Amino acid sequence: TSVDYVYEINKLQLGKQYIVTDKFLHLMYSFYSFFHQGYLTLQHIDPYLKNLNALMQQKQSQREESIKKLEARHKAVAQLKNNEYEGLMITPKDDMVLLEGYLYKRSHNTFRTWKRRYFIIKSNQLHCQKRSKGSKEESTKVISEDLRISQVRSTEEQDRRYCFEVIMPTKKIFLQADSQKVKEAWIKSLQSGIEAAIHNTTATNENEN
Repeated sequence: TSVDYVYEINKLQLGKQYIVTDKFLHLMYSFYSFFHQGYLTLQHIDPYLKNLNALMQQKQSQREESIKKLEARHKAVAQLKNNEYEGLMITPKDDMVLLEGYLYKRSHNTFRTWKRRYFIIKSNQLHCQKRSKGSKEESTKVISEDLRISQVRSTEEQDRRYCFEVIMPTKKIFLQADSQKVKEAWIKSLQSGIEAAIHNTTATNENEN
């Protein structure tokens, strides 16, 4: 009869609503379980992610600092190499401009005589010897044991040009170059060595802390 037909239609419609709702509910529970499990997993690695992020920031800062030092060193070396300084050797090494060549050094005796000596900037120190490394003379004297506590500045002597002095806590030495350009090269290189020595010490102390 028509009443039975309507009854069966309504029952079928109700069944379809239940089935659809039940399937949807199971799907939502599946999503919930999946994302909840992911949340719990990420909670365990959260400290690791924070440490990794801090490490990456530190590496980025070190990279930027290294690039700045590299650019400064490249600029200094390029600027020096663009000018021809007779008797000088210029090489980048250990975050500073390593420079070596002949200069005149004023003695500390009564007559204050000037003697030609071969000077080298290396390992944050200023070295002096009678002849260049190519000679048989190997005796080297350390003039400044630590460039961090040294200063360099231009000076003038009454009877000599192109002079400058290196000032240390207990003494100072007067030096003379062969030309104004060579004098500027030595002053610039010594200043670069002093800055590099201070920077290396600061970086070492920060790493230890």
